[in-house]
Amino acid sequence: MGADPEADELWSPPDAASIHGVLWFVALQQALDRDFPGRNARIVLDCGARADLAIEALRAGLAAVAIAAPERITGKVTDIAAQLGRRVYLRP
Repeated sequence: MGADPEADELWSPPDAASIHGVLWFVALQQALDRDFPGRNARIVLDCGARADLAIEALRAGLAAVAIAAPERITGKVTDIAAQLGRRVYLRP
């Protein structure tokens, strides 16, 4: 589930990682991949200001997360995402 620039992106609601949990979206991504193998779609999980949940989501295999946090925090999340071949969207 790498960060494919050609993938269709399915964005979660704001702060969805805090509300529903990371693993729910990981399972949803796995179901998408399994049930629609020809469809190149990835979930972008909105983690609000929760860098811990963004890192958890990236390590669990999600290709992209969105985060709204101070630059010193988003920089760390972005570094981890780059090491994993994943993507971070920065929200204002």
